[in-house]
Parts: sequence; C-alpha cells; structure tokens
Amino acid sequence: MLADSFHIVSEALPPGAEHPFDVCSLIDEVGQLFCLLHRPIISETLIQFDIMLGMNTGSSLLVVRHGLVQTPYDDTGRRLIYGPEQPLNEEGKGQIRVLGETLSRQSLPAVIYTSPVLRASQSAGILKDTLPGSIPVIPAIGLHCAATTQWDNQPIELLVASGGDIFSPNPYRMDIHGESVKDTYKRTIAEIKDIRSKHPHETVALVTHGEIISLISHYLQTEDEENPFMDEPIEKGEALLFRFD
Repeated sequence: MLADSFHIVSEALPPGAEHPFDVCSLIDEVGQLFCLLHRPIISETLIQFDIMLGMNTGSSLLVVRHGLVQTPYDDTGRRLIYGPEQPLNEEGKGQIRVLGETLSRQSLPAVIYTSPVLRASQSAGILKDTLPGSIPVIPAIGLHCAATTQWDNQPIELLVASGGDIFSPNPYRMDIHGESVKDTYKRTIAEIKDIRSKHPHETVALVTHGEIISLISHYLQTEDEENPFMDEPIEKGEALLFRFD
C-alpha cells in the first residue's frame, strides 16, 4: 500500500523567541503545525488524506531523524565522519524537545522504535520524556545507520576526495568492508514490514538516520523493493509522517 507523507517541522514560537531549527522561513506564521506535503508518484485517486495527525483513521509511521550531533575533530583540526558512539550536542537535544512539544498536541504514537546508535537512542529518550504518558521505546536493529565502518572517524575531506559516496570503499582502509546500499535497503524494508505487521492500526514513531529515512521514504511511496533510491528528505531533528488508509 502506497503512503502519503507529510514533512513535520515544528510549531512557531512566540515573537522574539529563538528557534533551534535553521528553518525559520518554513514555520507557519500563525503558530500552526507546519506540514509540507511530499507526494511523488502518488495519484490523488489512490489516497485520501487529512493534514492533522488527530484526524487519522488508518495506520501511520512517524519517522524522526535524530538531532544534531557533536562534531568530532582529529588532532590536526580536521572534521571527522562520526561513528555510532557520537552523542547529540545541546542544540540537537533542543531540536528533539521542540519536536516532541509539537507532536504532543497531536495524536501520540503508541510506541517508539529506535536505532540502537547513540545519537538516535538519545533522541528517542528525549522524545519519550517530552511526550505525555509513558510510551515504550524499543531498539530496532533494522533502523541502524548504514554500517559503512570503512569511513567511521575518518576525515570528511578524504571521503569528498574519493567521490563523496559513503558506501564506497575507503582507499586508505581497503581491509574494511562496510554495508552496501542494497543490503541496507533490504534490512530496512524487513524492519518496516515487521513493525507495520505488529501495529496495523496505530501510529508508530521510528527514530533513525538520514540515509535510512531516505530509503524508507522511497519504499513506502513506490513499493519498489529492488532499486534503492537515496536523497535527503528532511534535516536532523525533523520528522516525516507516512499515512496509510
């Protein structure tokens, strides 16, 4: 079943308040939840949709990208590609709190599934603490960031010089082989299918990573299981809502 998707940014803050997102131009001036509709390939005759989460009568996946991360540097000051152990920075924590406050005014997820990677699990914990009630948080290995270990803690400039593809081999670490984009796509699809089968009529939150969200978005809007496509649909600290009839 193809899905509608809505890009959830945040609610507007009172005049003069500082917003932690660098997307102020996107915030609705009247303080309403801002949703930017993304519907590639989807026919209006196939899907009926409502803007607000609270009007949903089918199942939904609320896919959250973790907040901003503490940037690591090497001894010479070169910026590094962070590995799974890198935590959120204070701005990233604030992003997730604001997102949680926005979502708390809508229909709440029944459960939060999270990548076990630190920056995602921290984001899931903040989201849980910000939302009312006691929403369970469940680690899901299929939401793990792409295991491109050949580039973990390596200077970004080396990746750029090698073409910028995080899935490509690292010419300086040819003995380390990471996960391919097709393998990443396959296990991501398997995780999504399993989660949806467990929650056929509920809103479920997923906290994960940019490349995983890109793959989830492509799969849910095309049902193509063989040809992964990657872009970057949302920024860190934002969310996509996928709705199913």
